[in-house]
Amino acid sequence: SSHSPVLPKPNSVAFNTVIDAYARLGRPDKARELLTEMRSFVPLPDACAFNGVIKAYANAGLPEKATEIVTQMTALGALPTEPTYLNVLRGWTRLRSMESALRAEELLEQYKSQLSITGSQVSLTQAYNTLINAFTAKKKKGKGCIDAKKADELLRKMTTGEDEAPPPSVVSFNTVIAGWGRERNAA
Repeated sequence: SSHSPVLPKPNSVAFNTVIDAYARLGRPDKARELLTEMRSFVPLPDACAFNGVIKAYANAGLPEKATEIVTQMTALGALPTEPTYLNVLRGWTRLRSMESALRAEELLEQYKSQLSITGSQVSLTQAYNTLINAFTAKKKKGKGCIDAKKADELLRKMTTGEDEAPPPSVVSFNTVIAGWGRERNAA
């Protein structure tokens, strides 16, 4: 008698690998479909699966969808991690507009306490650097950067510890300097 082989059910690692591949290929909707399908095999996908989809949307310039996935993730009871928050912030930063920089700032305020719990001081500094990057990014249209003064203000908060801001890194200073350089060259 011929027996067909019994194939093992896919596990989290298998799903996460394919979700990551879709993220790298710039196919966020495929990554999200797989996350949905994963739930019929794995009761609660882990943070890695959600982070793969979040990263895919963030890299595709669709940060609002990345932000939606964080909401879905927490509603299902999965705990966001450092990469969860950092990828969402980077997604908003990539849009290079004042609106997206302000949205990233709003989200950082929302995520700051969680980042302090889940991450390290370094990850909080990375989050602030991502925000500084949003304000020092080259404008899509015209010359100069989005808002060098706003970036400078964030750096000042980091150097003084105001609003529980983390300490700055070399990247913090260099990014602000580069922003002012863009502003100067635009004048």
